Amino acid sequence: MNEILDKLKNDPFANFLGVVPEEVSHGYARCSIVVCENHLNFGGFPHGGLIFSLADVAFSGATASVHMPTTALNVSTNFCGTAKVGSKLTAEARLTNESRRFSYFDIEVKSEDKLIASFNGTGYKIT
Repeated sequence: MNEILDKLKNDPFANFLGVVPEEVSHGYARCSIVVCENHLNFGGFPHGGLIFSLADVAFSGATASVHMPTTALNVSTNFCGTAKVGSKLTAEARLTNESRRFSYFDIEVKSEDKLIASFNGTGYKIT
């Protein structure tokens, strides 16, 4: 799992955003980011793309821990909260089911204990 964590830590886009991969184990990954001014949308809130990208990094780590190589087939999103500049957002991806070719995950993004967004993702093992 350290190999997957190292790959996440060297992901150019995640690094550009400031995503910090923290943990990967079988069917699980956790990443975080501290919201900065340049992460805000024109309304002054963290951009949905930032929140989605944070969740996607966790999802990719968790999916890779189950199947390699893998890709996302589908992700559905529910945004249900927001955060302020300086807030730490944490994304956790958890495996809910797997088969020979597919893996299914629930991903939550929280600011402390406040739910910011929830995701369901399907990973596909590339052959």
